[in-house]
Amino acid sequence: MVPYDKVWRTGANDATIFETNKDLTFGDQTLKAGEYSVFTIPGEQVWSIIFNSETGQWGVGFNGTANREPSNDKLTVEAIPSNLQDKEIEQFTIALEKAGEDMELIFMWDKTLVSVPFTVK
Repeated sequence: MVPYDKVWRTGANDATIFETNKDLTFGDQTLKAGEYSVFTIPGEQVWSIIFNSETGQWGVGFNGTANREPSNDKLTVEAIPSNLQDKEIEQFTIALEKAGEDMELIFMWDKTLVSVPFTVK
């Protein structure tokens, strides 16, 4: 299990890569087109989703913590997790879904779903 309030590599082995060829808007923040490693800080009430410009690194360092250089963080967005009361997701899943005119970046695992809305510029 992933402990609350600790940076997680958000996947297995290598740091998960998120790539976009267009600028994206998360709330009032813009993520420029490019390639990013995704890290999260799961919390009981709020998750932080971090897009970091360093890519290609192993997800966890030798000390057992996420292999992330905070100075390379380009955008951090917060999202409120939902409890999937009637469903359990055995395999950690990241999905992109269209939600009306907007999009959602979705993280699902166990009984937790975290949805991060964004728009494409």
